[in-house]
Amino acid sequence: MDLPKIYTRKGDDGTTGLFGGPRVSKTSLRVQTYGTIDELNAAIGVAKVFSNVSDIKKLLERLQHKLMNTASILASPLNNTDPARLPVMTEADVTGLEKCIDYFAQDLPPISTFIVPGQNKAGAFLSVARTTCRRTERMIVALSEIEDVDPAIRKFFNRLSDLLFTLERHEYFAGHIEEKYWEK
Repeated sequence: MDLPKIYTRKGDDGTTGLFGGPRVSKTSLRVQTYGTIDELNAAIGVAKVFSNVSDIKKLLERLQHKLMNTASILASPLNNTDPARLPVMTEADVTGLEKCIDYFAQDLPPISTFIVPGQNKAGAFLSVARTTCRRTERMIVALSEIEDVDPAIRKFFNRLSDLLFTLERHEYFAGHIEEKYWEK
């Protein structure tokens, strides 16, 4: 049995195909945005590998699937003729992140300044994921200024960066690692 080849050569001209749609430039903001979601997913995957908290590992796995769903939404043409085939992002997804933030923050001490990332591997990679999430959010905002983007997607990434920060802090807390605070 011949396996399909991973390469198609279709992108050699600098274009990529949207799901069920036209080919567009790989430099289009839409392609860059869902590509950055892919980077975020990879960063979360690394954080998951190094996490020492089983609840965080499980949550990160679920978030990776949400990110892939969101990337598929953004990789689809706006005039998709079969929207039933696409996953959706809802306000319930946003409030779900808020509940996770509340759950993981409940035992954390209050802070009034920035923390210095990198007190352990999981925390450091969660910080990389958080900053990648912030970049993704900025790209989603820019994309929404020129194309229709579901507002729930924008809200989701705003909350996700807050959750990733909270998870970083929780990794330190669970590992009995002192947070390092920014010194002016």
